[in-house]
Amino acid sequence: YTYVVWVDKNNAIYFSASHENGTKFSSPIALSSNNNTLAMSPQIVATEKGGVYVVWVDKNNATGDSNIVFRSSNDSGKNFDRSVRLNRNANPNQTSVASYPQIVATEKGGVYVVWVDKNNATGDSNIVFRGSNDNGKNFDRSVRLNRNPNQTSLSFAPQVVANEMGSVFATWPENTLQFKEILDGGNILGRTISLNNHVVLPLSAQIVATEKDNIYLAWAEKTDGLNNGTVLMFKWISQNYFDRR
Repeated sequence: YTYVVWVDKNNAIYFSASHENGTKFSSPIALSSNNNTLAMSPQIVATEKGGVYVVWVDKNNATGDSNIVFRSSNDSGKNFDRSVRLNRNANPNQTSVASYPQIVATEKGGVYVVWVDKNNATGDSNIVFRGSNDNGKNFDRSVRLNRNPNQTSLSFAPQVVANEMGSVFATWPENTLQFKEILDGGNILGRTISLNNHVVLPLSAQIVATEKDNIYLAWAEKTDGLNNGTVLMFKWISQNYFDRR
């Protein structure tokens, strides 16, 4: 099956599926409403068992808040469950801007989402993780991945992958490139590890995982010379082993 999502001219998220190898697509389904909101940055992931999961940013034009919204289908995109807002502020009067969602799913029912959450009052931007282990029907509490709760940080553009063994891996630029392993479907957090010693360009890191527990990362980083040039870096991670490249 082939699935696509997009933003139409009315600022709504639409979905279409092909069950014929992309030769024909179903009529578009509106996944979001455009009632005083601006939908953007849709991401989609699917499983062989018919799970289709979509996440996007929904910005409230009146308040300036932007939220992470999730919808799921467990019948290959024929029907979708109701929309779920994944980001929740402890302080309802605090304006925050959620952005750059990324999503991954496994055949065992794991659905994992990361995004950037910026506090407009302080300028603090954090990487937030939320996971489900029942095909997106219920999500565990949100978890801040970067640093400790009392430390101001400026984080960007997370990436997330998972394997069928129950491990989730996230990476994001926070000056240097940060990496964290999340075990047992989101229940155990590994420590945050810095993978390099140079400033990383935002929006540049990419990560993939294999079923044999190998992780591969590539990213661009600034160099001290070469007139502020950049170099492409690669790292292989196998269980607790980090290569030196």
